[in-house]
Amino acid sequence: MCEILIRRADIADLPVIHDMAEVVFRHTYASILSHEQMEYMMEWMYSLPNLEKQISDGHIYHIAYVDGVPCGYLSIQYEG
Repeated sequence: MCEILIRRADIADLPVIHDMAEVVFRHTYASILSHEQMEYMMEWMYSLPNLEKQISDGHIYHIAYVDGVPCGYLSIQYEG
């Protein structure tokens, strides 16, 4: 049986989120974004400095692990 863990990410986890986004985001949106749009979105959303800014602005990231291997992430931003 697999062990699944979901935990809140901190600043030290940002490279993990960045690396997953490089694969997942690009794969998910490759058919609808131009190369230029993709590069803009990756910089805007997933560059390390922008991920750090997001966390300092109140975004909350969680990382999912299966058997200790990161396999997904989610971001929560409270509105209002």
